[in-house]
Amino acid sequence: MIILVFMTDKKRVVGGSSLLRNLIRMPFLPMFELSKTMAKIMQGQSIVMGTNSTSFYASKAANYQQAYVLTRNQHYKSPNQNLAVCHDLNALVSRYQFSTDDLLVVGGQRLWKLFLPYAASLRIAETHATVPGDLVFSEWEDGSFELVGSELGKKVSIRHYNRAKPALH
Repeated sequence: MIILVFMTDKKRVVGGSSLLRNLIRMPFLPMFELSKTMAKIMQGQSIVMGTNSTSFYASKAANYQQAYVLTRNQHYKSPNQNLAVCHDLNALVSRYQFSTDDLLVVGGQRLWKLFLPYAASLRIAETHATVPGDLVFSEWEDGSFELVGSELGKKVSIRHYNRAKPALH
């Protein structure tokens, strides 16, 4: 099963379009709670990320069942021996879409958009703070997913959504 995993605020801001914009966001984020929440969601799972997200997840690749970086760059070298380089979106979709094994799509924005038509579920960590940023991911709010559960926290809540309409084949 393909699951999109991301952190957002109430305005659906998911990040900054540059390293500087992401650094500006940091003081506004409840980092301890977010780290704990994301680790809870992702521990022991298979994950896929884009090349810009490797700075956040590559060093922890050994904590995951399988970790992939999806890139069109045929010359991309993995920064970590536990991180497999993949150049074929369809190969990952074929492997995981109808599998009992989960593939968590952890970012960034481009990957969430690519995998959204195939996703069966969403796990969204939502901070209660308003966080600056210029990347918004709200495409999933088209009625294709329905809320099936929430875990409310003081600073971060987790919302679980399942696809209400059939995913692409």
